[in-house]
Amino acid sequence: MKTGLTKFEAQSGNDWLPYRYPAVFCREATTDAGRLKIAASNDGAQLMLRLAALLRDPFAILYVLLVPRGGSEAGRYQSPWLDRDELTEVFDRFADFWEQDGRHHVWLHSPTDQATLVYDQHEVIYAYGPLEEYAAFLEAEGFTEADELNFPAPHGHCYHGEFDVMERELVSLPGWTHSPLQDGDEW
Repeated sequence: MKTGLTKFEAQSGNDWLPYRYPAVFCREATTDAGRLKIAASNDGAQLMLRLAALLRDPFAILYVLLVPRGGSEAGRYQSPWLDRDELTEVFDRFADFWEQDGRHHVWLHSPTDQATLVYDQHEVIYAYGPLEEYAAFLEAEGFTEADELNFPAPHGHCYHGEFDVMERELVSLPGWTHSPLQDGDEW
């Protein structure tokens, strides 16, 4: 269903244009073991799924709906535990929505590997867990390690009515639970 819609824009003069990061990642310090911040301008959901191939199931998806447009309630929608095939099925169904609309973040967690991947509305993936495995994978995919990866300023998030039906489908998947947004969900 690729439609070529823009998820993330930056201002250039008086114009708002689709923003594309270079193929880079950087390391960032956290209170724990650190994380990678990965540019995901092209096929970010599919990149996230390929990174998940380095992890073991079961998996859980946390869909964080920040700006509801399809009649849904803002909040966190958590999947039941998923095996790899089920995870792939969800990604295949919703990847275009996640990659072309800025109303949300998508989290993926592997408790077995104590690893989390977060594809956020700024078209970056935050990767926690086996950082060296992630870095080796990214370099093999043509990414370069950079000192930093910054969001453009000013920037904007695009929300498309074409995806309102997909929003409703996603938040009503069987077995998924809803909870309110938490502090820090919007950044």
